[in-house]
Amino acid sequence: MNDPLVKNGEELLTTGTAAEGEITSAPETALDPGATPEETPIISLRKVSKTYNAGTAKEVKVLKGINLDIYPGEVVVLVGPSGCGKSTLLRSMNLIAPPDTGSITFKGKTWSNSQIDFFDFKARKAEAQALAQWRMSMGMVFQSFNLFPHKTVLQNAMIGPLRARNINRDQAERLARAGLKKVGMDQKADFFPSALSGGQKQRVAIARALAMEPDVMLFDEATSALDPELRIDILEEMKQLAAEGMTMIVVTHELAFAREVGSRVIFMESGQIAEDGPAKETIDNPTHPRFIEFLRALHH
Repeated sequence: MNDPLVKNGEELLTTGTAAEGEITSAPETALDPGATPEETPIISLRKVSKTYNAGTAKEVKVLKGINLDIYPGEVVVLVGPSGCGKSTLLRSMNLIAPPDTGSITFKGKTWSNSQIDFFDFKARKAEAQALAQWRMSMGMVFQSFNLFPHKTVLQNAMIGPLRARNINRDQAERLARAGLKKVGMDQKADFFPSALSGGQKQRVAIARALAMEPDVMLFDEATSALDPELRIDILEEMKQLAAEGMTMIVVTHELAFAREVGSRVIFMESGQIAEDGPAKETIDNPTHPRFIEFLRALHH
């Protein structure tokens, strides 16, 4: 499946119109008026559904009426068998794969799948700007590193701030170097990706996302392509981000990480949330039969 935010091997946050729909201010009544900032979700999904190849023999309902609230500072870990909808759920949140139905609220703005008049150019421009701002506030790290091979580590980390945020080169370099330092890659700033290990490339990908100063970080099986030793290093970086209070949604099969670092674990099955609870308690004492079976299979 083509990723509208990946171009020439690199994740780019653009002002394109890949996500048809409308972003509006969330109504005051959407949230509990008595809620404190800590109790107000930073992301809310309501009745979110997604189908691929709709109306054909290959139709697949990937997400089925998902309702989910993510709170600031939470580390929510999504687990489940392949094809259950974990990655699509992440991609729906930052509108790479916008839902067919339902709504998503993020930082007081709500996206819904309503069409804007094609000839209303003012509205379409405003929508593209809102979409770009939405995506800039959600850093995403993929399984593949998506680095430009002909650019240095520093140049790769600077691209997001330069192109998406349209800030000057000095500011972009400052943000990029800060991100690289956070993941221990500041000494490799002038290296090209070909000189890096898989783990180092993934660290650069994380630094590139951090350079955008996101409010939320999304990790889509960020360690699955790495050797066990390198995997541990990346998990340590993610653990440090969690300790610093970053809101994170993580798709992974790393149950030890989920149990130790996750504040919640969500088990998905056939496009639905089958179990959702405190990470350690839920992993140690699962109640859903399929989650029990899934955990048993992972331990063998």
